[in-house]
Amino acid sequence: MDLSFGVNKVIQKLRRDQISGVQQLWYLVIYVLFTNLSILMLFGGNGLISNLSSKYKLPDYSANAKIAIAILMLVEIGVCYVLNRRGDNRDFILRYIVLYLSIMWRFIVVMILMRIVGIEQLFERLFGCDAYLIILELSFFGLLFLAFRQVAGKK
Repeated sequence: MDLSFGVNKVIQKLRRDQISGVQQLWYLVIYVLFTNLSILMLFGGNGLISNLSSKYKLPDYSANAKIAIAILMLVEIGVCYVLNRRGDNRDFILRYIVLYLSIMWRFIVVMILMRIVGIEQLFERLFGCDAYLIILELSFFGLLFLAFRQVAGKK
């Protein structure tokens, strides 16, 4: 069973410089959309996100959890940058965006399945909404870290 959910294919393409300019453009566009949606979900107020949250009973995270996630995201970028620099020091932004999206869409599928099965609600009851959000971000960070280490390699 492939536990990488196909991310290894993307890692190999990055290592071999097999991602075309058009593919890079699409990765960037989708990354920007994901990032903006994430910012709205974390820090949003009125509008679409708050309407969806109330309609589908999505958790409302505390300000502390939102700040912690923002800090974790910054640390995530910094650690990936250092890994890339210590490796072959090439194409950091391209690698970050491609790996981020490759892992993120798979992560979203797993989160949706967890919500459908009821595991998400169990975790929220056991740990609280804020802790659950931070656990998810740390899990994502771990996957991104491992993938980045594989792509950048060592000098």
